[in-house]
Amino acid sequence: MTLALGLDCSGETYSVGLSGGRGVSLEASGFQPRRALREIPGAIAYLLKVAGLTHRDLSVVGVTQGPGSFTGVRLGATVAKTVALVAGCPICPWDTLELLARQSLPAPSVGTAAVALDARRGELYCGIFRFEEERFSALLPTGVRTPQEFQDELSKLEACEAAIGSGFAAYAELLPGDWKGSRHQTRDNSAPSGRLIAELSLQHQPNWIASADLLPVYHRQADIQVSNR
Repeated sequence: MTLALGLDCSGETYSVGLSGGRGVSLEASGFQPRRALREIPGAIAYLLKVAGLTHRDLSVVGVTQGPGSFTGVRLGATVAKTVALVAGCPICPWDTLELLARQSLPAPSVGTAAVALDARRGELYCGIFRFEEERFSALLPTGVRTPQEFQDELSKLEACEAAIGSGFAAYAELLPGDWKGSRHQTRDNSAPSGRLIAELSLQHQPNWIASADLLPVYHRQADIQVSNR
């Protein structure tokens, strides 16, 4: 049996999911900010118990490796590595924005999804993704940009089926003036689903890596730096 654990705590909330053989499809989420450190281990243990399985049954651990909250991204990587070492299985790392795009336009959808998360400091974590004939591509790879820079990229699109994330709530001017009616759907869908991460991780075995190779991807330096002086 193949079984995947998926987890995300790249924001202020968290989500943990199980997916695999024998019809396993479970998820547990926490919506209170900054509770992930205390609750995720228990949530993982609970899902495995409900499924009648143990860590040793896991084939892969999927996790968001960033961008997002620096603390959350580090925590997610640490938990994923720990679980993978206990289970003796690889890890499948995921870009947070790519997951949000896939979540908003699930296969076999065809369309374009723009994703923007509020990165503070007057910046966005943002990207644009395209789904077509079951193929996924990044029209604008995930990166840190100013709202104006991202708005310029959005204005080049002929169509966009979904505009997702907290960045669109923080900067209402992002949406071009001619985006009206059904041309896009604005969703503050800023938290990837742990169950979706588990499902996708099983489907993308070529992306599996050793736990030691997992590194957080922040896309910029933290506000506070440690000095070696």
